[in-house]
Amino acid sequence: MPAAASLRTTLVAASAAAAVTLGISTLGADPRPAPSAEVEVLAVAEPSQIRLGRGAGAIAAAITTTTSAPATTVAPTTTVAPTTTSPPPPPTTAPPPPPPPPTTAPAPPPPRPTAASSSCLGEFHSWINQARAQHGVAGLAADGGIVHVAANWSRRMADSATLSHNPNYFGQIRSVRPEARSASENVGYSTHGTRAVFDGFMASAGHRNNILDGGKSHLTAGCVVDGAGRTWVTVDFWG
Repeated sequence: MPAAASLRTTLVAASAAAAVTLGISTLGADPRPAPSAEVEVLAVAEPSQIRLGRGAGAIAAAITTTTSAPATTVAPTTTVAPTTTSPPPPPTTAPPPPPPPPTTAPAPPPPRPTAASSSCLGEFHSWINQARAQHGVAGLAADGGIVHVAANWSRRMADSATLSHNPNYFGQIRSVRPEARSASENVGYSTHGTRAVFDGFMASAGHRNNILDGGKSHLTAGCVVDGAGRTWVTVDFWG
């Protein structure tokens, strides 16, 4: 079967207020990785002063001569002692208040663990063969020997909350079923359980073609419910 590009589609399912997100992939015996496209449809900040003076005078009387000595007047010098200024006292700053005790927010409750659905393969095997019968196509055999391929991928999608295709599903199928010459895969999730995902598959042309492909002989399916209550589904077909 020729290799075809992978597509991922989200559809409107019949269930009101349900969100169904789907993915589809088809591979041949020697597939090359192809890009996936995903479409989602709701269904459901920062000194001194010194002054000098001098005077002289002569007085004649008979034979006596009087000479006045020069007078020198010296103004007193006043020295003012320097003023000593005391340094201002250092400013006083009140110590900062102690920091408030740390507040620890309570830890959020751990998410609920994912849980695998034990009835997944049986449900999809029944619904798919009913649809094939209605379209005149032979039924598929349920392959429990490779259920881990689908279940492990559904768990990975649930743990990462990301819808995507398993890039290695064909190789993983052929490691157990080397006779497989072609394979295809449908993936999806819903808040309304497995039946809402199946109905979404049937409402999508690409997913429905995988379900009704007359070139396939076997199918396996794995379902995991995550902590938010979403059911993640992987259905693998081979022939």
